[in-house]
Amino acid sequence: MGNILSLIGMTSGIGISAGASGALLGILGALISFTIIERKKLPFSLYRSLVINLFLIVFLNIMISLIFPNIDILAHIGGFLAGLCLGYILENELYLIEKTRNPGYKILPTALAFIFLIIFTGLFLKASRAPEDFPYYMGIKYLNDEKYEKAEKEFKKALEIKPEKFEIYLNLAISYLGQYKIKEAREELQKALKREPENILLNYLMGNAYYQQGNIEKALFYYQKTIELNKKFAPAYESLGDIYRIQKKWEPAIENSKKAIDLNSSLPSARSTLGMIYLYQQQIEEAKKQFDIAVKISSNTDVNALIGIIGIHIYRGEFDKALKKVEDIKKIKNGIYLAYIIESDIYRTMGEYDEAINQARVARELQPLSYYSHLYLGKAYLSSDRLEEALSCIQKSIELNYSDPSTYGLMALIYWRLNRLEEALKQTPPHSEESLYNIFLANCYYYNTNLDIAEREIDKALQINPSLTEAYLLKAWIFYNRGEVEKADKTIQSALDIDPYDDRLTYFEGYLLLQKGETEEAEKKFNRLRDMSSPLTCCGKAWIFYINKKWDKAREQALLSLKSYEKDPEGHLILGMIAEAKGDIEEAINKYNTVLKYDPNQRDAKERLKKLK
Repeated sequence: MGNILSLIGMTSGIGISAGASGALLGILGALISFTIIERKKLPFSLYRSLVINLFLIVFLNIMISLIFPNIDILAHIGGFLAGLCLGYILENELYLIEKTRNPGYKILPTALAFIFLIIFTGLFLKASRAPEDFPYYMGIKYLNDEKYEKAEKEFKKALEIKPEKFEIYLNLAISYLGQYKIKEAREELQKALKREPENILLNYLMGNAYYQQGNIEKALFYYQKTIELNKKFAPAYESLGDIYRIQKKWEPAIENSKKAIDLNSSLPSARSTLGMIYLYQQQIEEAKKQFDIAVKISSNTDVNALIGIIGIHIYRGEFDKALKKVEDIKKIKNGIYLAYIIESDIYRTMGEYDEAINQARVARELQPLSYYSHLYLGKAYLSSDRLEEALSCIQKSIELNYSDPSTYGLMALIYWRLNRLEEALKQTPPHSEESLYNIFLANCYYYNTNLDIAEREIDKALQINPSLTEAYLLKAWIFYNRGEVEKADKTIQSALDIDPYDDRLTYFEGYLLLQKGETEEAEKKFNRLRDMSSPLTCCGKAWIFYINKKWDKAREQALLSLKSYEKDPEGHLILGMIAEAKGDIEEAINKYNTVLKYDPNQRDAKERLKKLK
């Protein structure tokens, strides 16, 4: 009976309660029945005491069920009524005296038994039909279990029943986001926003959808609107902080992250975002502090915090510790594919390309619609010189998220390595981010040695987005390779004003100083490179040893820089200059030719080859 009433009255969940508490109330009901039936056989004081106390216990139980949430009162009432009825129907032999038994006594209980059976059967048939909200609550259950595909199916069923219920669109969108089905998520959120345009969560999720796709401007719009609707909604501030981090707007990035923490100090993701900002700024101890707090708050389940801790190990060159820490991420459902991506990148950095490919493939199988899965698989293929596969992966990553400027440089490089630049230059823009398409074209023209046209494309990109550090970096190399050193220096300083923490810019600044003969200043710049996972850090160390004429140590660092990508022209240039300094002219010529094979515009390699020949 308790089970049936629980099912009939279910309106806000799919769980039912008909266990020990319902059974106990059934016993109380039966005791009350027996007490009333046998009242003439009991002393009056005992009878009164039993009735009062038994009803008091039942009353208190019902009151507690009404006051406290998540207690199924209908199951308790059902158990009580069942006990009450059964206590009356079943004859109590303990107190009946055979000679005083009324022959007609069993007529009433028998009639009641039939009535009870009919009512029970009717209620059972009604309860056995699932309530119309059943698919919706099943979807919620699957969503909580992070079974996004099953949740999607249930929410679609729920929409067929109640297409006017905006919560279904909301949760269907969340299930799409969990599967990286960004387009579908936006469509459902748009439908929900038409019904509830001022809904805080809907606007926030729409921001997330655009952010995952790489549409930063629209993501910013929805996050800012969320804050307008509720100035105390901490996750929106956290997301704003992360966007400003990507845009390299450091003050608002830190300000918004700290605001999120002030509003909700127990929000681990806000700590992770702040930690990532500090990590990029090479404030390692501050970053570690935030990651440790996030891990503690989340009971070791905040994926971004764990990634941050792994990032610190990688930064320090502690690859074994990083790989060990990855196992913690594999224990978290929504982080498993990220664990394989991290493993792939570590193995690629260590020069183990086959293992890097294997790990990235697993990540792609687990999350085929993730931008990161395809990007890191593409990098692994590129390092192992599997260019066609690398190109396919990089193109897919851009399709999924078109906001990362570095992917356009990679795509241009692969087209050039495949001798397909003419095909690349005929492509139409794959998306609405025109500035990044200009970056792609500029890289294509650079590899095609059309430096003037490449410069024009960069200028177009900077007109649209004047904070693109990739554009400044490429432009600086163009100036340098044309012999316009002062222009190159001025350009790189403009980039450093935007992002003083970018190792690529710091390295180029040191390289310029070295070529101008300012070795002490160059050494200072190279010493600022501390990320041991970056080939540029190894190159910087190699130049420091080169300046101090420690040829063997310089060569060792140059070879380390080539581990993640053997065709990096920078490492080969250093090896060539070391060979030249040691008098091994044949080796030097070989290395300078290798440099020009991988960068046909490299000015120093050209000049040194000309001098040696």
